[in-house]
Amino acid sequence: MNHSKEYIAVNRVLLPDKLAGHEIRYIRKFILKMSQDEFAESIDLIGGKSVISRWENGKQNLNQYVEKVIRQLILNVCETDIVIDKNVIPGMKLVERRNKGKWLIHYDKVNKWIVDSG
Repeated sequence: MNHSKEYIAVNRVLLPDKLAGHEIRYIRKFILKMSQDEFAESIDLIGGKSVISRWENGKQNLNQYVEKVIRQLILNVCETDIVIDKNVIPGMKLVERRNKGKWLIHYDKVNKWIVDSG
């Protein structure tokens, strides 16, 4: 697995801003390397692929519980040397995006994914 992508994913899920649809898609496709069906199954999601599609296209928001499950999955899967308190995600208070309209994970000018902490 590409470790720079793992660092991006870990750093992003540690930010309390709610995940946007394009971030969920990025995490699913490029970090977890899962289809929508596989992703839905990995988080025990009822509704499967259609729900994942609505999240990724911004047509439905995740509830806080599901978002925390996804964030914890990323921390469990990614291999980084970042030391993380095991209770950081369960205790996280998710907030509305502080930088409306600005992507927290996006391409820079040389097409590399970066995290913008706003």
